[in-house]
Amino acid sequence: MTDDWSSAWHALHRIATGVLVACLVGAHGMAESAHAVATNLPEFHHTAWTPKDGAPAQISALAQTADGWLWLGTTTGLYRFDGMAFERIEAIDGVVRTVFALPRGGLLIGYARGGASLLEGDKLIHYGQAQGLPSVTVHEFAHDRKGRLWAAAQNGLFRFDGVRWNAVELETGPAPGYVTSVVVDGAGTVWVRAAEQIFALPEDAKTFRRVTRLRSSESWIYLAVSPDGSAWASGSESGLLRLSLDGPPSDPRAATNGGTGPLHFDHEGRAWVVRAGGLELAAPSALPDLSGPSRQVFTPAQGLSGEIGYAVVEDREGNVWFGSEGGLDRFRRSTLHTMRFAGSGYAAMAPGNDGELLAGGARMGRVIDGAYHELPKAPGSVLMCAHRGRGGAVWMGGKGELWRIAQGRAERVPLPEDVVANDFVQAMVEDTMGGLWISVRGGANHVSRLAAGSWSRWEGPPELGTFAPNVMAGDADGRLWFGYANDRIAVIDGTATRVLSAADGLEIGDVLAIHMRGRRTWIGGSRGVALFENGRFRPLRGSGNLPIRGVSGIVETAAGDLWMNGSDGITHITKRELDRFIADPDQEPRFERLDPRDGLEGVAPQVRPLPTAVEGFDGKLWFSTSRSLYWLDPERIELNRMEPPIFFRTVRVGGNTFNTMDGMNLPQHTDAVAISYTALSLSRPERVRFRVRLEGVDTDWRDVGAHRQAFYTQLGPGRYRFHVTAANDDGVWNRTGASLAFTIEPAFYQAGWFRCVFAIMALALFYLVYQWQVRRANGHMLDKLQVRMAERERIARELHDTLLQSVSGLILRFHSATQKIPEQEPVRQALEGALELADEVLAEGRDRLLDLRSAVGPEKGLREALREVGRQLGRDQRSRFHVVQQSAPRDLHDHVRDEVYLIAREALLNAFRHAQAGRIEVRLTFAQHELRVGVRDDGRGIDPGILEAGRPGHWGLPGMRERARRIGGWLDIRSDSRRGTKLELRVPAKWAYRDGPAGWWARWRWRILAIRLPSGQGTPGVS
Repeated sequence: MTDDWSSAWHALHRIATGVLVACLVGAHGMAESAHAVATNLPEFHHTAWTPKDGAPAQISALAQTADGWLWLGTTTGLYRFDGMAFERIEAIDGVVRTVFALPRGGLLIGYARGGASLLEGDKLIHYGQAQGLPSVTVHEFAHDRKGRLWAAAQNGLFRFDGVRWNAVELETGPAPGYVTSVVVDGAGTVWVRAAEQIFALPEDAKTFRRVTRLRSSESWIYLAVSPDGSAWASGSESGLLRLSLDGPPSDPRAATNGGTGPLHFDHEGRAWVVRAGGLELAAPSALPDLSGPSRQVFTPAQGLSGEIGYAVVEDREGNVWFGSEGGLDRFRRSTLHTMRFAGSGYAAMAPGNDGELLAGGARMGRVIDGAYHELPKAPGSVLMCAHRGRGGAVWMGGKGELWRIAQGRAERVPLPEDVVANDFVQAMVEDTMGGLWISVRGGANHVSRLAAGSWSRWEGPPELGTFAPNVMAGDADGRLWFGYANDRIAVIDGTATRVLSAADGLEIGDVLAIHMRGRRTWIGGSRGVALFENGRFRPLRGSGNLPIRGVSGIVETAAGDLWMNGSDGITHITKRELDRFIADPDQEPRFERLDPRDGLEGVAPQVRPLPTAVEGFDGKLWFSTSRSLYWLDPERIELNRMEPPIFFRTVRVGGNTFNTMDGMNLPQHTDAVAISYTALSLSRPERVRFRVRLEGVDTDWRDVGAHRQAFYTQLGPGRYRFHVTAANDDGVWNRTGASLAFTIEPAFYQAGWFRCVFAIMALALFYLVYQWQVRRANGHMLDKLQVRMAERERIARELHDTLLQSVSGLILRFHSATQKIPEQEPVRQALEGALELADEVLAEGRDRLLDLRSAVGPEKGLREALREVGRQLGRDQRSRFHVVQQSAPRDLHDHVRDEVYLIAREALLNAFRHAQAGRIEVRLTFAQHELRVGVRDDGRGIDPGILEAGRPGHWGLPGMRERARRIGGWLDIRSDSRRGTKLELRVPAKWAYRDGPAGWWARWRWRILAIRLPSGQGTPGVS
């Protein structure tokens, strides 16, 4: 029953408003003919979104929450809007009748079929019959200064106690009929509309009281609060009423022929009233009367999204939003104001006195205080240029005519006799003598000067040819500047003329604008802008090396800002940025631009009329385009100081989309992500700029412009944090920014444990391969050594059996012969000396044979072999000799045993023969990780030079070092004249012992030393 009543009521309301549309449009048409300028909203820029732009239809409620989102309640659910994209909240289902932003944050949602919801971030709480709300339409919410929440529902008023919604009595009983509106004014009074009555609850009162009774025929009543805190009501028949606790409402003088919809007051006190067929705006001074000429109306004929409106709200940036059955509309305070009149497109302009503007085209007139006052002009002719002379008079020239306008009167001036009807005046300038120069184009191109009522022709330099200039200007020094096509400017100084061109740095194409401010001269052209300074031109480019193209109007204001009207729009460079450019030619100043998104229609004319930008004496700037005239006041530009809050939308991986959550985990094998984000600046969201940075990937911030998605590829497993910051349309940056942490989960083969296992397996494999290579190398080495030892033993046998035996026999025979010679004979003494030398040679030969033969076999240990050497060498010596073995012997490789033996034997030979030592000792240590052999004596030591390089002609010391290298050992020899000589040989266990080392460290210790230690400082085999 209740649902049927609600549906019937909404149907009745729509039918009533629909019927009233025709009446309102008809009345609006009559008002339009009487007040041509008042039928639009010139100080606002309007933008509409309809379903073709992605906007939902049937928008019944609007609200902006504290975080900056704009929320839309519709018949198809709840949406939120960031100025660029509409996003449906899937958790909200059903027809949304109202939305209300809570001061502390969060959104209350009321439904057409009853109940409500509270949305706070990702948390959603529903209130239904169990919580006290009926199953009928909830029309409106309010929040008073005591923190209480109120709900206006189809069958009464309800108040929330934190847990339940409780019905509230109005006056002496329950709410009399349906309650459609509830608001709280600046004094804390709660105002309620119930049926045809309005009730009020002052802040200190405990019960409501009836304030007024409306007409019973009122189809709808809306309540609103103005910026001064007063409560207002708008009714379909009562008009606009100001409510009061002390007396009757204000006199409703609104004589409208249409029903009213929602009412909203903006921060400046203007009333926005939704009416059937459109939206009305009334200034505070005009309230409550909405029938006067100050009423401004906006309708679908002017671009409104729909005829039937349901909601109006103002956001925190001052934009007014309108929701209708056809879509969403935004009214933004415009920097740029439009001045439309017949022929306002392609208008020639010149500043007049007291802030007026002289404009000409198909018509000629004066613009004073926003109104156009036409001046008489020949019909059919077209004005194409304008110039304000030094005396204040304004000259206007066009096709076959020239006008002088002074003191509000226009006087036609004859042109030169050779100017025919089809010729036209392209440009004009006045010199310091009062002479007027004009550029004439058409059948013949020339420049003429008017002085004392007569015309004279100017003959320019030959390099200018027969072309007439596009623009003309005069500087503070009295020089005249003529701008031509193809980068050429003529500067006339008295009787001298200088032609400037590309050779002087001028590279802007066709010269379309010349503007002087003090000593600065700005030149605009088809390809850019340049500053003339110190006899040359400097190109002006915007940030990012962007050219400012097609500039046909330039104004540098008294405040030092530079404004340029070009083919890309109106470009503005602040004084601060301009000063940076002037101080440093390499600087690229930042700029802002007004374009079609700001209401600019058409483009700056590129041929005529020129110039397309002028400054009035009241400081206003005027710009002409191919469509209209525009003006702005640079001193009254309202900047958006609101830092844009930043939110993350989604993270996309491949074809999957994830809702963003700080610390989120992304799936395995993720190597590329796309992060979507937004910044809530609703005035001009398309001009919000972003900077992003991904820790671990970006070393610095990346400027991504207006892009709201960042892409990263070639990512591996790990933890990441993405940072983003944004600046609004006026360059105000969010100083905090936002960040999102996420983790890419590793696959099993990317996990740390797997990498450790893989590393261990790789090392083990490397070790096995290494061991195999070592054993293979050892086998090859042993084979070679065995072959070598067998060959050496064969040579030793043959030398012993042949050469040494023969020499020994010869010595014996010579000895026998010598014994037969008397001792006193000199020959015998010579022969005995030769025989002694022969004995030494034979002894040395036997020593060398020992080198060729292995003195240590498996049946004889190293200790016994060295003892035998010591006994033989010490037979005729007084030196004490000892061999000490400090650990149990281990089985040595044959080649290692032989090389160690030979090294130790050579050391003992040196000690016994040369050291003159009293004690000689050999120490053998079969340690766990190495074999150590030490030979020590207490003799006279070895000369440092011999220790370093060996004795000339002898190879004992170098031989020992070479032998140590061959077995991978480390030979250290230290000698001192007072303490004797100490030799120590170390051989790693892996090379020395047949049964291998005891641990992995033994395998690598000596290899590392071999790599790292330089020669002469303990390198294996070198000392």
